[in-house]
Amino acid sequence: MRSSLIVVSALAAFAAQAQEGKRTEVDAAQPASASEKVERPVLVASRTNPPATVDTRAAAPASGGEPKAQSAGTPAERADCSAVESFLDGTELAVRTYEEPHAAPARGWMRAPFVAAVARCGRLYILQVRSKSREPWVVRQARVAVPSGVVLHVEALRSGALPDERAFNVVVVRAPPGAKLSTLRLDLSGEDGRVAQAEAGNLP
Repeated sequence: MRSSLIVVSALAAFAAQAQEGKRTEVDAAQPASASEKVERPVLVASRTNPPATVDTRAAAPASGGEPKAQSAGTPAERADCSAVESFLDGTELAVRTYEEPHAAPARGWMRAPFVAAVARCGRLYILQVRSKSREPWVVRQARVAVPSGVVLHVEALRSGALPDERAFNVVVVRAPPGAKLSTLRLDLSGEDGRVAQAEAGNLP
């Protein structure tokens, strides 16, 4: 009987030690599991928020084919011969000035309109017309043509005046592609009804 009691007691002690060992392993495993639960969202956040990227490739046209891009050395069509823009894109900017013609005062003018300067960049020609009269002369309509009769497209008309009764009118025209111009003839009509003709030769 005593032997049986000793065996049972030994088994109970062994079972108690085994149970205690399991609890120790579970407790030791819990901190590692908790640390994994804390670190995992950080890793997921870094994967679900990638750095932004920019696609620098040219977009293809809707009809398909290769994308069309303007080369850096190709000057764009512009509405003015800006010296800064011309120098930046390599466009040739040429300017020619003309002396005031020696002529007797015409009726209605102290100085009849004449072309004082011409600037050219690409196909664009900008003509400055000067005149002098009691009332500033503002050009309302302009027709600019070459001697052969080809009429250039007028892009813009601008005007200004100085206190000394001088008036400045600027006529902006665009030449046809490939045209080489040497002379331009201007037919000008002012807001007050006065009309004038002028000519510019030896163009830049």
